[in-house]
Amino acid sequence: MDKNAFTAASRIPEGAGKNPVTAARIKSTVNFYKALVVLALASFLLSGNPRLQNAALAILFPGEAFVGLGGLWLIGLPVTLYASTNTPQIQNSLLISNDRLLFALSLFLWFATGNIIAPFVTWPGLALLVPSLPAAGSTTSHGVYTVTGLAALAYYSLTRWANKLRATTVARRETRNAVLPKVIAELQEQTKQTPTPRDLELDPELLGRLRYLIQVSLQDQDDFKNFDTVEQFQPSAIRYQITEMVYALAFANRFYTPSFRCGYLHEGQKGLLKKYCQEKVLWYWKYEALWGALV
Repeated sequence: MDKNAFTAASRIPEGAGKNPVTAARIKSTVNFYKALVVLALASFLLSGNPRLQNAALAILFPGEAFVGLGGLWLIGLPVTLYASTNTPQIQNSLLISNDRLLFALSLFLWFATGNIIAPFVTWPGLALLVPSLPAAGSTTSHGVYTVTGLAALAYYSLTRWANKLRATTVARRETRNAVLPKVIAELQEQTKQTPTPRDLELDPELLGRLRYLIQVSLQDQDDFKNFDTVEQFQPSAIRYQITEMVYALAFANRFYTPSFRCGYLHEGQKGLLKKYCQEKVLWYWKYEALWGALV
């Protein structure tokens, strides 16, 4: 077989993408939460201390640390987000709603920035804080049913979503397996064709762009006059501009000038790597680490 020929599996195997390590960790987390549910319900039913009961409710579901303060209004949760009143019950229900929003926001921040402290603060953190408030000295008897129902509903919704996602993934895999042999055969046929010298030449426009990238890459390490400085935390950051230039020069060197070793093309690539290490490029990381880990 030609060493340059395209090779690939004829179908996507059933075990592809199962991620056994992730599945094992999710299973451990679910089992840990089940143990917390048993502990919380036992604490609520067996303890006569309202503060301990409020803490137990808070363990079951994020934001339920406030149920003992105004759990009756939890039924009107969608309405209370926009309610405007001075009654303590609705104000407490607004606290529940806002805390739910804060917990959802904390999960987003966890995913987006690695902020592992925010979910803890908005769930178990409030479970420790709210029961110490004066208003937590009394509790509502229906709180355990409300919170347990919400926790069960959340568990059911997540399970249903996971099953639906799994079914969609399997259906997509079967659809792709139906066309995969034909696509692979076409790619293998294309790779058998020997490229002509003309196919391995850059046209004048691409050659001009490559020349410009080389000129920029050969600038001094602290010279950023040909880079756009917008912000340094999102895709417009300078580091992404540098990495794209590195990819372009490496691609050109590999496929269009494979015999051009050393020289200004390699010097440009080395210069970009050194430029990437400048403080102007990497200063964002100390703030990223501070925000992500809160250390």
